Amino acid sequence: MSDLIVSTNLEDYAPGSTATITASGFAAGTTLKFEVDHANGDESGAGHEPWYVVDGGAGDLDGVANGVIQTSWYVNPDDSLSGSFMLTATAAGADGSFGTADDVVATDTFSDAVITATDIKVTHDETALLQNYLSTAPGDADDNDTSASLPTAFATRLNTLLAGTTGVTETLIGAALSGFNAANPNGQNAFTVTPAPGATITDVGFTNAAGAPLNGFLVPTFTTADGDNIYLYTDTTDNNILVGRAGGATGAIVFAAYIEQSMNGSAITGGKIWLVQYEALDHPNITNPDDPLDLTNLVHIGTSQDLQFSLAGAPSGQNLFLMFTTATPTTFVDDGVTRIADVAIIATGKDPANQSAQILTVRLTISTSRPATPSTPARPAGPPPSAATTRCWSKARASASRSSPARARA
Repeated sequence: MSDLIVSTNLEDYAPGSTATITASGFAAGTTLKFEVDHANGDESGAGHEPWYVVDGGAGDLDGVANGVIQTSWYVNPDDSLSGSFMLTATAAGADGSFGTADDVVATDTFSDAVITATDIKVTHDETALLQNYLSTAPGDADDNDTSASLPTAFATRLNTLLAGTTGVTETLIGAALSGFNAANPNGQNAFTVTPAPGATITDVGFTNAAGAPLNGFLVPTFTTADGDNIYLYTDTTDNNILVGRAGGATGAIVFAAYIEQSMNGSAITGGKIWLVQYEALDHPNITNPDDPLDLTNLVHIGTSQDLQFSLAGAPSGQNLFLMFTTATPTTFVDDGVTRIADVAIIATGKDPANQSAQILTVRLTISTSRPATPSTPARPAGPPPSAATTRCWSKARASASRSSPARARA
């Protein structure tokens, strides 16, 4: 039983979605106890009560007593936005009772992301003429081909990129816009972004799964019709642009994508995705005229947000360290102790004291001062004493990425 493992099918979920949970490493027919709580210990909100599932029983989604249980948990919008969660699976020990010392426990963590895919796709059909909601051929009415003008920033940058591929004449096959249909002639958001409390979204862009710009990532699942490998690049001038090139960094542009940001005033709230195609792709299933080629889990959208951290109220003097968080942090009470749920920063001198290494002599410290107050003792007549006010502000940048589907098909 020591091999008990539990995991979720995704690392983050949108509010209102459902997490699929899989547990394994136990004897067939075993009963497991599952529970999902806030990772910070906050027990508020709905859906955090434990539930029990018998392997192969009614609550086991695979319905087989095979040493694997599949269950699910609803990500309730009431308390999940930008939250982090701890999933626990527990098997009773030899005494057969839950909550005793010989229980076997496995855990996993997941979150409700700052960025959320909307399940709106962008699909371009290579077939001649526009394939979209006006099409009558089977499978084509769901395509998003459009003849609308590309966003100016995208069109301008594309012209520059195309001019830079020497010795190649590239002809546009077509363009598509996420969610383009009769009811949405201007397209729909492929993703939305929601900043953490007190934060500001500062940027979105195409990334890899780790949140870094794509820089020559080889598409493993398909090639051009001529058999050339396709490499993905986040544009170094505008990270809202993704380019797929044949053969490498200077190769012909096979396709390109663009994030058209949706705004609420100056705030980024999400984005539509445009897709343009210049070269035909190799579709291995020749019997299917709508054989799809998918970039899901190969291309991601990353977002950055800024949080302000305040040192207002820090004590004056030479400090071995300072601990601080956002100006108005979210708190919760844990066994009578008020704790901070938000991200926090610990600042030290460059070469601080280290108790674990028995380096306890005075080292580099953080120097702070506060202004004099009305209670300052009276001083002799003369120039007033100098008083320096230190208000230290720091910005923490957090990135989150999530798949954004983009498909091209012939």
